[in-house]
Amino acid sequence: MAGVEGRVALVTGAGRGIGRAVAELLTARGARVMAVARSEDELRRLGLDYLVADLGTAAGCSQAVEETERRLGAVEIFVCNHGIGSAHEKVIWEQDPQTWEETLRVNLDGPFHLTRLITAGMVARAEAARRGIGVDEVWAERAALYRPNRVATPQEVAETIAFLATEEASGVSGQAIRVSLGAQV
Repeated sequence: MAGVEGRVALVTGAGRGIGRAVAELLTARGARVMAVARSEDELRRLGLDYLVADLGTAAGCSQAVEETERRLGAVEIFVCNHGIGSAHEKVIWEQDPQTWEETLRVNLDGPFHLTRLITAGMVARAEAARRGIGVDEVWAERAALYRPNRVATPQEVAETIAFLATEEASGVSGQAIRVSLGAQV
């Protein structure tokens, strides 16, 4: 994992599991990590800079980004790992609407707010602007990754979706299908 030394990383869901492992590994590789989660006990045991925040709210997301920037500097690595899992899922007709709303708030609203707050700064500090290229050149580089030297069209994606809705696709279940023209990205 070359290139993380000295960089600022914001890792959400860092109290346990994958988030904890990522925070520890990035730290071991020299990154300055802000660990964010809901459980202070788990974060305290991690032994890194941490912040307890509700990442299902815009205010909690703003707090996480602002505190990271205040303590460590601009976020250069963002690992959005927090979320409410499916361990207690019920069939939809038995699902409590409050549980559903909390899941959406944490799993969808939080990543939206965090990404919105972080990415503008990332783009301003690097990517195409630093290289002096425009949007057309970025798309040309992206297209070069694909064998036909172009990206998939909306129609090609729609054809795949339409196929998956047919009986002919009944043998396809629970798969991630990439319409990528053979790219290895």
